[in-house]
Amino acid sequence: RRDRLVHVMEAYVVGAVPPYSQLIGGKLVAALMGSKEVRRAYERRYLDRQSVIRQRKHRARLVLLTTTSALGRSSIYNRLSIPEGPRFLRIGTTKGFGHFHLYGEVFDLLRDHLEKTGHPYASGNRFGMGPNWKLRVARAALEDIGIDGDSILKHGIEREVYAIPLAENWKKVLSGEHQRVRSLTKPAAEISEFCLDRWIVPRSERDASFRSFDSGSILSTLLTGGPEAAW
Repeated sequence: RRDRLVHVMEAYVVGAVPPYSQLIGGKLVAALMGSKEVRRAYERRYLDRQSVIRQRKHRARLVLLTTTSALGRSSIYNRLSIPEGPRFLRIGTTKGFGHFHLYGEVFDLLRDHLEKTGHPYASGNRFGMGPNWKLRVARAALEDIGIDGDSILKHGIEREVYAIPLAENWKKVLSGEHQRVRSLTKPAAEISEFCLDRWIVPRSERDASFRSFDSGSILSTLLTGGPEAAW
C-alpha cells in the first residue's frame, strides 16, 4: 500500500494572479493539472526513481491528484470537470487546524523559544522529521509553555478536500489489482480551449475591468486580495 502512494500527487498552491484571477484563470490553472503534459512530467521525474528511505525503485504512474481549498468553500474546484476528462470530486472537509494565523513575529517568538530550550524542531525542517514543520514548531512551543496546542491551532476554518482521478481504473491501480493505467488526461491545448470558451472569454465580455489592471500595483493587490480575489 505504501509503495503505491507513488501514483498520487498532492497539489499545494493552485490559482491565478491578477489580472488573470479576475478572468477566473484559477479554473484554467486547476484544470491543467489534469493534462497529459503534467502527467508525463511527473512520470519523467519519478519513473524508476529510487526512494530515499527504502532504497527501492518505483514505477510511478500518476493516477490521482489531491488538493484542498484555500479557505472554506472553493470557487476554483466547485463544479470543475473536463468533458471526457478529469473531474474534481469533493470528498470531505478538514477539521480546521492550522498555523496560518500564527505568522510573522508570533511564529518567530515560538521558534525562538524552542531554540532556547534546544528543541530539534527549532533548527529547521529536515527530511524524515515529518510533514508541516511550522505546525509542529507551534504545537511544541505552545505546549512547552503550558498552553493547549489544539486550542490555539484550531482556527475552525474548514478546507474542502478534493480528489482528481487521472485514470479510469485509478482505484484498481492504487489497490494493486491493475498494473496498466487507462489514462483520462487530455492535452493541455484541448483543456485550455475548453476553459477559455467556458469561463474566461465569457467573463472578459461581461467585465472588462481586467484591461485597466496596473501591473505596478500587483503587490498591493495580492496583499489585500484585490478584485475577485476568490478566483
